[in-house]
Amino acid sequence: MQAWAASEARITRVWVFGSRATGLRTPKEAPDLVPDLDLGFLVEPLPGEELGEAIAYAMFNKAWWTERLGTVIPVKVDLRLAQPKTDLRVWPAIKDRGVLIFQRD
Repeated sequence: MQAWAASEARITRVWVFGSRATGLRTPKEAPDLVPDLDLGFLVEPLPGEELGEAIAYAMFNKAWWTERLGTVIPVKVDLRLAQPKTDLRVWPAIKDRGVLIFQRD
């Protein structure tokens, strides 16, 4: 996972969040054969690029990235873009219970 994030220049941080990060599963989360792993990621623009361009790049590549991660992580990955200033769902979950697993130096 770290190799994937490191290979994408716009990705600066990745967190595990949700029940996999806390180790707690709610009663509605029945065990399944392929458990989900919630990954939140933050993107930053490249030099000379607007933030909107980095966000658009991430949105267009999300399916490909998810597929690629599925080849190296033995669980179903739910990859979600997080934006601290505007995100009302993913970012609060990351802030409250996320575990940072990648940070670009």
